[in-house]
Amino acid sequence: MTKSVLHLGTYLQGGAGLILKDLAIHQQDNGLKVRVIVSRTCYPGYENYPEYLEDLKSKEIEVVLVDSLFKRSDGLNAQVVDFLKRQYGEDPPEIIHAHASIPAKIGKEFNKQMGDVSIPVIQTMQGWGRNKTPEQEARDKEIMNQLDAIVAVSEASKNILLEKGVRESLIQVIHNGVGERGVRLPPNQNVLRRIEAFRMRYDVILGCVGSVCKRKNQVVLLNAVQVLSEKGTSIGLVLIGENDTRNSLNSEILESEMRERVLLTGYTANARDLTKYFDLFCLPSLSEGLPLSILECFCDRVPVIASNICSVKEVIQHGKTGHLFDPTNVEEIVDSIENYLAMSSREKNNLIDNAEKEYEQRFRLSLMLERYKELYKEVTHNQTP
Repeated sequence: MTKSVLHLGTYLQGGAGLILKDLAIHQQDNGLKVRVIVSRTCYPGYENYPEYLEDLKSKEIEVVLVDSLFKRSDGLNAQVVDFLKRQYGEDPPEIIHAHASIPAKIGKEFNKQMGDVSIPVIQTMQGWGRNKTPEQEARDKEIMNQLDAIVAVSEASKNILLEKGVRESLIQVIHNGVGERGVRLPPNQNVLRRIEAFRMRYDVILGCVGSVCKRKNQVVLLNAVQVLSEKGTSIGLVLIGENDTRNSLNSEILESEMRERVLLTGYTANARDLTKYFDLFCLPSLSEGLPLSILECFCDRVPVIASNICSVKEVIQHGKTGHLFDPTNVEEIVDSIENYLAMSSREKNNLIDNAEKEYEQRFRLSLMLERYKELYKEVTHNQTP
């Protein structure tokens, strides 16, 4: 049985950070010695969420911020390896669980420098970056092919890895999972009041949760809302998530005729509890690993429409648990919204019931945690003494 694990991540942020946090807390609650190392210095679009840090601290899990597990810099990466040797050389973990390629590289180097001590290193891949250079892709493939196991969070992610040249024998698919509704800290009251006031102005509230960026593609929702408003629909759009300053969506909204119909909340803790104020959740992403926001909506009985990209199609059965659309086609998005709004109350409830059942059967947090427990046993058993 595994007794200690070292989690290495870039940042405690978004869905990937939530998975890392939930794994660490569950493992600590079950008697493992858990340590978490992530990057200290933040950059536009990359940060550690304060509530994630607080949740880990409340469980007395050791969290250390060190530079850098994010930058592709041999020098900065070596600093982290040196820190790990000083901090854990006399008390090494039984498993290193990396949550991106650079942390995996650091974990392998730390293991190498431990000499006779052999520590299995696994990596969870939430998604394959869209902006990697060919050289970076080649380096990431090289790193992955040296690991003991790789977790792809969807079949679509696994297929990407295979296309990139990662060995199939290393890859396991473990779907992301989310916790059930329960007692959570309340959302930011200022943001809540803004949403409640915004709701009073429109008959329909369309919402999206996630970093406001090109990959999430929220700009297409602005266009859809404009079309719907011109057709006479009383609709407003709520975007919850930090703004990636590398894109111009903020300025596009502020300069748009639709600016009065859009509420940008920025980053807010416990955003999940705000989705109940949406009439319809819409995720128009161009790429995803396996989006936790959809799983949370399934669990919390919030209706969903989303992109017809491969990973999302693994979650949503079109017409049964939600509706799918081409994220580059505004007319399809408008049709999806109108089709949902035209459904009877019974039809809407059937859609929501089906989605909740899908969550229960495939995407509960407990299912994901059990799969990782099995993987840990497998890699430690296969480790050569």
